Amino acid sequence: MYAYLEEFWQHRELTRSFAMRDIKARYKQTALGAAWAILQPFSLMVVFTLVFSHFVQVPTNGVPYPIFSYSGLIFWSFFATTISQGTAAIVANANLVRKIYFPRETLLVSIILSAAVDLGIAAVIFGAMLVYYKVALSWAILWVPVLLLVQAVFALSVVCITAALNVGLRDVGHAIPLLLQLWMFATPVAYPLDIVPHALRPLYELNPMTTVIEGYRRAILQGVAPDLPDGSSWDQHRETVADLMIDTVDRYAPNFKRSVLGRQIFTPLDLERTFGLVGGDIFHGALEAGQLFSARPMLGYADYRGPIPGLYMCGSGTHPGGGVTGAPGHNAAREILRDFKRRRVRRG
Repeated sequence: MYAYLEEFWQHRELTRSFAMRDIKARYKQTALGAAWAILQPFSLMVVFTLVFSHFVQVPTNGVPYPIFSYSGLIFWSFFATTISQGTAAIVANANLVRKIYFPRETLLVSIILSAAVDLGIAAVIFGAMLVYYKVALSWAILWVPVLLLVQAVFALSVVCITAALNVGLRDVGHAIPLLLQLWMFATPVAYPLDIVPHALRPLYELNPMTTVIEGYRRAILQGVAPDLPDGSSWDQHRETVADLMIDTVDRYAPNFKRSVLGRQIFTPLDLERTFGLVGGDIFHGALEAGQLFSARPMLGYADYRGPIPGLYMCGSGTHPGGGVTGAPGHNAAREILRDFKRRRVRRG
């Protein structure tokens, strides 16, 4: 293995030459030149915006649809270009392959490098879109190079197989464009992963590009690492955490668990998806000027009592509060006991 890598490293200048040749040949005698690297994902973004934002109205968790779709399209275009051109690389260079010996992988790696140049050009427009839509970046942006490396390695492994098959079976080259189109719609490029039914989610996530595209969006648009530290997701722990919280309350308030008629659970990931709340907040969401002090959470309901009789609020956004200190829960319980004494609350 080490000898193979050493040989490949010795031919690094050849890889660079192949990449430069591919870049020059791609835009030679074209009026738009490198602008084609921008036009393809941008035109798809416009079409997807019209269809999925205005007609179908796909939810994007508060993210403007143009930047939501473009964040997936530029990285998918990088992948699709690598697969389509990499599959044909050996056959397209058949005369050179027959004449001299060199590591055949240099041809495939050069395709990835040339496609990366297109990605870099498209990323300039993406950066302008981030500024236009006022998307703030966080330290999670450092995950992008890691994800890009994972994607490049995966793409290389795919083209190593398809390029070899294409040498003996040219049908592979004809099938690749169709397969890439189907693959794109089986990947959350134009739509979020949330709309995929949970029953199909395990099968759907067998697609490696699902994790990669979702990882890019979480790192760039949501400002969070792709997954929890142990590689799991809040979707896996939602019910377990809810049960733990109810059991904890039940230890101090007997029969509390049996009195629960229903529950709605919002994990940190759900808050990101549903409300666009990223990074957390001590008030479960930044307060506006009209929600300060006794106007929190809204004017007329600053005493822990909700608009429905018997409905009490004890979240960190209530007033008088204390953020996430737990004081709102203590204060709400105090008001409930007062209403019991005043017979404002009917005993069950």
